Amino acid sequence: MSIPDYQSMMRPLLEQLADKKSYKLSDLLSRIADSLKLSDLDRAQLLPSKRQRTFDNRVAWAKTYLLRAGAVASPMRGYVQITERGLQLLSQVPGQIRNEQLMKFAEFQSFLNVSAEPTDSSPTAKPSPETESMLSPQEELEAAVGRVNAFIRDSLLDHILRSSPDFFERLVVELLLKMGYGGGHENAGRTIGKSHDGGLDGQINLDPLGLETVYLQAKRYAPQNSVSSNTIDAFAGALSKTKSTKGVLLTTSTFTSEARNAANQSKVTIVLIDGKMLSDLLIRYRIGVQSVQTLHVDRIDTEYFEDLNFDGLSE
Repeated sequence: MSIPDYQSMMRPLLEQLADKKSYKLSDLLSRIADSLKLSDLDRAQLLPSKRQRTFDNRVAWAKTYLLRAGAVASPMRGYVQITERGLQLLSQVPGQIRNEQLMKFAEFQSFLNVSAEPTDSSPTAKPSPETESMLSPQEELEAAVGRVNAFIRDSLLDHILRSSPDFFERLVVELLLKMGYGGGHENAGRTIGKSHDGGLDGQINLDPLGLETVYLQAKRYAPQNSVSSNTIDAFAGALSKTKSTKGVLLTTSTFTSEARNAANQSKVTIVLIDGKMLSDLLIRYRIGVQSVQTLHVDRIDTEYFEDLNFDGLSE
């Protein structure tokens, strides 16, 4: 049999979560494939990009849509758990659960308004009549890119959380260098980690002699663990010991309001980069992502036609 579309994965995914336990999404793939009676050949089929299995991709998109509709939650990166709304969908919706059923939830409507359906290197589905009437084709295309990027952002953070702390420290140094800090000179950035007793993880020398240095701290936290003001105060203290006036604190999670206030009130300059901003920057500076397809969108050059002179032309 052919692999079902991503919407057809929604009910099987919710059924695997019906016991209300939290599971790694990757651990559910085989169980969902078994429930759909997919062959080994079906499970091994790759997307046109040849970089991911089609089945895995569609289950991941089903999870993303259910998450945006509030039918599942992500208690920690890479994990998924059914919500009361998801249980209601299982009991109240006969047969397949599709986007039409999710459209009754305001969160999902808002999600569709900022992004339309992905292409088949991501799953495809016909936009709902409500969305189709609100968006022009250009808006649908731009919205589709937005949705794909949202999916990539979540996936980037999942991969970072599954990596080692040392890898994350190297990653944030590479990011700052790609952003242009350090001026491109040799040995402009390095990780310092355990070799430094102040809890600092990396440094960027803004000039070749290292007369001005930006220090980095990387907090690889699960989404439910926000960075507190105590962490900001400790970072500011570590910066003071180095006599540096600039620091960047990056996390895969979020910052509490008290933490942001502490950074704003600090005597040294502290820039905070949370998980969403971090993933956005990784995409913008092409770290940990690869382009699989480029789309060229044309428009009519009306000035060209206005400039044409038809005088003298005969039928």
